[in-house]
Amino acid sequence: TSIVETYGVKLLGWPTGVPFIDPSSIGTISEICKFHNALKSGECCWKKLLKAKCSAFSSELEACHASGEVVKKPHKKCLDVHVPHKWKNPLGSNPSKEGPPSK
Repeated sequence: TSIVETYGVKLLGWPTGVPFIDPSSIGTISEICKFHNALKSGECCWKKLLKAKCSAFSSELEACHASGEVVKKPHKKCLDVHVPHKWKNPLGSNPSKEGPPSK
């Protein structure tokens, strides 16, 4: 979804029997060869979407977000999410100030 929204392209012709995941995460050599052959032959290719289709896709995605659907896998939370962090004071600043350094 983020590739379609960002670059306005869509991957067509993904080979059957190969899971639709990041190509570096494909498990077996036979699946990698099947995917490589599909790309090499042109059976699987990237297609540029028209601006109207891109905007329709974006509006559909926004509607899904608004309705509360999870469109993509959420990121993991940091392990130190509830741990207070100490802020370093930049050189020459007042050490009595608390919080992050100002830019």
